[in-house]
Amino acid sequence: MTDPSSDKRFALKFRQWEKVSDDLRSGERGQSVWCRLRRRETLDQPSEEADLLCEELGINRLGEKWSEIDAYGAENLLVRILGKSLITDYWLMEPIEARAVAEHLFDTFQMPRLYLTNVLSYDDEGITAWTPLSNSTFDACVTIMDDQWVGILAIGERG
Repeated sequence: MTDPSSDKRFALKFRQWEKVSDDLRSGERGQSVWCRLRRRETLDQPSEEADLLCEELGINRLGEKWSEIDAYGAENLLVRILGKSLITDYWLMEPIEARAVAEHLFDTFQMPRLYLTNVLSYDDEGITAWTPLSNSTFDACVTIMDDQWVGILAIGERG
């Protein structure tokens, strides 16, 4: 299924995901962070794959409540999640830095990619509708997958 060079490449990418996760957790964001990359298990059921990853991280499975979004929407949502508080209008990371981190995470995956989220709608003011993943007051995530890998970045905040 994969050649050794691919395994080495994704071992590097895995460490890069861990670094993003550690950086987000160690900052002064005051948020819960769930971030992980791993090999896919169920190639024919993307929502089940996302649920397995959530279960590993101790957050809620969403089943049929996952929303599929396109690449443009996924990138913009991830930039929003990384850059701005879910509750306030406060920028936690400069937008250009948030976009660079989002692109960095997206580059882990080959094309074609599939994007799932718990967010039903959002705008410049914030997340306006979502299916809860955690006990946080607000949470939002983007799950990315290709034929071999799945990754999730979820942020939760208490109001």
